[in-house]
Amino acid sequence: MASANFAATKYTIGVFALQLLQRRNGLHEKAGRRRHALEESYKNQMFERDYDETKIWINEKLKAASDYEGYLVRICCVSFMQVHVRMVQNTSQLVSKSSSFGMFTAN
Repeated sequence: MASANFAATKYTIGVFALQLLQRRNGLHEKAGRRRHALEESYKNQMFERDYDETKIWINEKLKAASDYEGYLVRICCVSFMQVHVRMVQNTSQLVSKSSSFGMFTAN
């Protein structure tokens, strides 16, 4: 009788141990999936952060480039006008000097 009871207890303990191991393995698999999902979420957040920083940087550079093009146009126009004014001044000085020597006379 004692050996039959011992065998039944041993069977019950074995079944219980097997059930515990199955639950444990299930929990490890679930934890592994959750860990993987968490790592993927972290990678996605880092990507989004880097994307936003890069997008802001590119927009700043584009704005600076467009402002620089406008700046160059303004500088070129101002430089052109300055050159034109100097040429007119030099031409008028040459005409006044040459007219004093009688080179250019009005008819």
